[in-house]
Amino acid sequence: QVDLATGSGVHAVFETHGPFAAVINCAAISQPGLCEKDPAGARAVNVPGHIIAAMRAQQAAAGVTPFLIHISTDQDLIGSGTLYRETH
Repeated sequence: QVDLATGSGVHAVFETHGPFAAVINCAAISQPGLCEKDPAGARAVNVPGHIIAAMRAQQAAAGVTPFLIHISTDQDLIGSGTLYRETH
């Protein structure tokens, strides 16, 4: 069991079950209302920083660099870094 928001358990998965050739990340908070209510929590889950850190640790320990496949939603935006309105 892992918590992607805090990173709890992520390194343990890599240490116990790795090394991995690929990691497929399908986890996300994709409900706009929840993301707007808790942008920091949504970013903590939706940006796979803890997974990437575990991948880097695996690379250092085992010399294996896994390939990351990160699934996104249909809510991708232009990436200007600003909050969006539904009219955009």
